[in-house]
Amino acid sequence: MRSIASNQSRADPIWVRAMRLTALAIVIGVPLSQIVVYTSDFYPRDLASYLWAGEAWRTTGNPYTEAAVIVDDNPIYRYAPWFAIPWIWLSLLPTEVVEVGWAVAMACCAGLAVVPLFRTFGLRALPLGTFFFGWAVAIGLNGNVQPALIALLAWGVDRRWGPAAIAIAASLKAVPLLYVLVYAGRREWHKVLLTIAITIPLVAPMLLFEIPALNTAAGESYSLYGTSPVLWAAAAGACALATIGLARTRYGWLAAGVTVLMSLPRAFIYDITFLLPGLSERRSHADAGSLPNRASEPAGR
Repeated sequence: MRSIASNQSRADPIWVRAMRLTALAIVIGVPLSQIVVYTSDFYPRDLASYLWAGEAWRTTGNPYTEAAVIVDDNPIYRYAPWFAIPWIWLSLLPTEVVEVGWAVAMACCAGLAVVPLFRTFGLRALPLGTFFFGWAVAIGLNGNVQPALIALLAWGVDRRWGPAAIAIAASLKAVPLLYVLVYAGRREWHKVLLTIAITIPLVAPMLLFEIPALNTAAGESYSLYGTSPVLWAAAAGACALATIGLARTRYGWLAAGVTVLMSLPRAFIYDITFLLPGLSERRSHADAGSLPNRASEPAGR
């Protein structure tokens, strides 16, 4: 028997079906085209900043030391010191080996990041999952750690180790700390405090180093900050309030992702992946808390 949805689809005018297919082609095609671009011209630019941080720490004792030559804002290290530690040794390996290995690792993280979406919605998530997977792989090929952060958040924010996941992400890109607004809206103050308690020791060592002004400059990007700091602050504040209000609904984490996006002083197209951790949230927090305890159900059920 044909489903109602299938019959409705066949009943749609041809132009509606054409527009639907066009939209689907754009949603899937654009990020996949970026994979092709970055693969054909493989040069993980963002990885250069990580390798430089390791080399700079090894040679100067400061991972934030400015490089003699800076091209396209690289190499500029902007993250917490702990992330530079493994690069002290990785910078000693052949660059080509590190580049390929890192790109493969980030592609795997991109795949992990979309798994929760497919676990929730099954094959219905294919267009959206492909869209986010494509952007995550593309930025991973460019060398950025973003796919690993998104995978960590997608799997962790609503679990016991959520505070640690948020803290690690915040120590690298600062603004993901705003995911903690969901905990605040749910009155889970112990998680709020735990997130902050984990974040502080990860970030505090930055105070031990001299950090050039260029490392903290926002620079050119798609963020509202570059257009109007006042408008940027107002939009971020409004989103933060909305996140707190929606925290107990199924849209809590998605609202937090929007808040993170709107609060970035440096925003790029791939940052849309910050929405992914909230897209697989199907039940509201209140519904999840009211589910029956299977352990207490009769054995015959």
